[in-house]
Amino acid sequence: MSTPDTADQRNPREAEPDSLMDAESPRAHCIAAGRMFQAIGVIMLVGAGCVWALSGLILPPVNEPAERWSDYLGGPHRAIALFTLDVVATCVGGLGLFGAGVGLSGERRSAGRAAVFVTGCLCVVFVITAMGFAVTGGAWVGAVIAALLSLASGALLLIALHCAAILKRFPPPAHNEVTDEFLEDYRRKRDERRKKYDV
Repeated sequence: MSTPDTADQRNPREAEPDSLMDAESPRAHCIAAGRMFQAIGVIMLVGAGCVWALSGLILPPVNEPAERWSDYLGGPHRAIALFTLDVVATCVGGLGLFGAGVGLSGERRSAGRAAVFVTGCLCVVFVITAMGFAVTGGAWVGAVIAALLSLASGALLLIALHCAAILKRFPPPAHNEVTDEFLEDYRRKRDERRKKYDV
């Protein structure tokens, strides 16, 4: 007499992913992308400080000080305003990416939309500043840096859109909390997986 298949006897690809740590979870890509976003967020924060320290080598020299705030909208002072905007956007965007990455790695439903918002804003800001640097004389280094950042932000935007689509199609449980029952279930499944690979 045949017995019904249990979750351990079935094909792993056909087993229902019911755990946050399950390697077969359809949201595994979101977890990996979240960890990547966290790393990139930290790199952006550190990189913004390093680039700010090298501003004297990146920006064209300015012989006359700005007397009014409107001076930063044109002429050689425009590069300073654009550079400051890029540094601030990189710092704030790095924090936003880190936060969205934490949410994605924890499979939060709104984390995908947050990642799309952050990466989309970064892409728009860097495209605008790259165009501004391009029309400012002697600011070609800033234009190249902003253009590269806009391409990187565009790639991150595509990843964020994919994560948002995954979370929409395969939403996590409504109460995705780490409880004592969850930890006990995770330890049990971990021990069962270890027994399969014991020689």
